[in-house]
Amino acid sequence: MSVEVCAEGTEGVASVVGSVASEVIVGYRRLRFRTPESGFELVVPADLRPAELLPVVLGYAGGAELEEKGIEHGGWVLRRADGTALDEECPLSELELRDGDELELCPRRAEFPAVHFDDMVDAVKTGVEEQGDSWRPALTHHFALGSGLLALAVGWALLALPGAHPLRLTAAAAVGVLLLFGAVSAARAVGDAVAGVALGATAVPYLALAGVLAPTGATGRAHLAAHHGMELLTGGAAGLCAALLALAAVGCDAPLFLGAVLLALVGVAGGASLLSGLSTADAALVAALVTVALAALVPWLASWLSHRNVAALRRGVPGQEAEPDDVEADLDAVNDRYRSAFRIAAALGAAACLTVLAATKGTPPHSFAAALSLLVVLHALTTDNAWQRLALLLAGAYGTALLVAHEAVRHSATVRLGLLGGLLVLGALLLPVAWRVAGRQTPALWPRVVQALRLATVVGLLALAAWAIAGG
Repeated sequence: MSVEVCAEGTEGVASVVGSVASEVIVGYRRLRFRTPESGFELVVPADLRPAELLPVVLGYAGGAELEEKGIEHGGWVLRRADGTALDEECPLSELELRDGDELELCPRRAEFPAVHFDDMVDAVKTGVEEQGDSWRPALTHHFALGSGLLALAVGWALLALPGAHPLRLTAAAAVGVLLLFGAVSAARAVGDAVAGVALGATAVPYLALAGVLAPTGATGRAHLAAHHGMELLTGGAAGLCAALLALAAVGCDAPLFLGAVLLALVGVAGGASLLSGLSTADAALVAALVTVALAALVPWLASWLSHRNVAALRRGVPGQEAEPDDVEADLDAVNDRYRSAFRIAAALGAAACLTVLAATKGTPPHSFAAALSLLVVLHALTTDNAWQRLALLLAGAYGTALLVAHEAVRHSATVRLGLLGGLLVLGALLLPVAWRVAGRQTPALWPRVVQALRLATVVGLLALAAWAIAGG
């Protein structure tokens, strides 16, 4: 076959013919096609189906570019001039198409006619449900669950208020255990994994609070550093065990509960440091160093856990051969979830340490807090995940703001004016970043510079920690 393309005014006319283009050939149909951007004619076999004809029409109408545009509305279909849809699997000869008939290339979603309702109540109900802002059963579920979690959070705050009472420890432990049983029931009996994870996650702070209250019980005599250390140690250990129990009870969302385990380890490190005789500021230094060490292990730990997770899922589906691309996609997704959970937990641990260090008088703890804030910000620049970077940047900004606030409170008005000048300079430097740096590709040398600064900051942290502990 040959293809002849000729122009008629502003529309191109393309004819696919056997030997003669101007004569009607038995077994062929000469059809005219209208597309969103052009119009043309084709002579096509009568036994061709619309599904087979559609790629040819798309090729003449615009090729790959037009096909990509069709993705937005479910692809393209051929319709008669009166809007009637064609049976895509029926030959053209059976569709009663004759020479000269016109077909239109239309979006697939446009071929469905408007629904006519016989019942007015049904019509109103369907119209309301199709609106994006209508109330749905899922919103009722989420609101009820969120309200229940808010009530539990208020209850935890009431138990955490200071005051000696014999039932504080019992109430915290009992509520935590009940929440674990509720998580098991919701996730495994009811089949509501979201509620199960929420209840399991809420049980962790309740049991951690029970661990904090356990050393002093109802006496409320935890006024010495050693007693505070015992409270922090038992609270962190209880939170760690609660997170592992909640993970076993729910059986899903492992990154969330393992992130809580990482945060509990920071608390255990701080409590053990207080028990060893260190001051509160020095214990915060040790906890901060543990946080930095755990953050350095995040890539390796996330990779190891994601490989085990995906391998377990693959073993759970017998006879399924996964494509390499699918396996890589699953690994990347699970790895990213673990990294997010661990880095957000590390950011929370760093923020807790910065709160203690900024409130401590002296140059060594403040210098360490400034270096830790810088390290957290540099660490944020090494990840492209939005939640990871946001959590780390907020922790670094939080530490810097605390240092500035405490310095402003402790010094005279002259020092405050100097701090104001520094803040104005910082704001003036950040505005060009928002205007010119955002959205642009960073230089190839930038990752190496950030890595070198991170290494130098870690070395500085170790030196500052030794200085602060030795000076204390």
